[in-house]
Amino acid sequence: MKSIRTLRQIGGVLLVAASLHAQAQASAPAAAPGSAQAAPGAPAASGVPGNAPTKAKARVHRRRTARDANRALARRVRWALARVNSLDVSRIVVRAHSGVVTLEGTVPEQSQVERAARAAQNVSGVRQVKNLLTLRSPGA
Repeated sequence: MKSIRTLRQIGGVLLVAASLHAQAQASAPAAAPGSAQAAPGAPAASGVPGNAPTKAKARVHRRRTARDANRALARRVRWALARVNSLDVSRIVVRAHSGVVTLEGTVPEQSQVERAARAAQNVSGVRQVKNLLTLRSPGA
């Protein structure tokens, strides 16, 4: 019974010591093992302290932001196409990339090809429309 109590006390002491050690590491800047610590304010190997991770994060953020903007533009164009009277949008695919909207798919009449292109062009944020819509053969 005494040995179990002693083991618990030792475990508690080790736990407290480990947490204090971890807290000390988190609050103090540490150099990589085996490397000399640079003087405060001295540039890192890349020329700017902490520059490499920041650039990578910024690049990922820009890609994510651009992708979200492209998706939002494609959604707005699809919404605008759906509001056009007598336009069958069931077989139209809309893709957007940096303001360039591509319409692909088939429609039953030539007038719908032109209506779709006009509606897409009138959406804010659209710089160019690539109209790749084709006429659907009768009965298809």
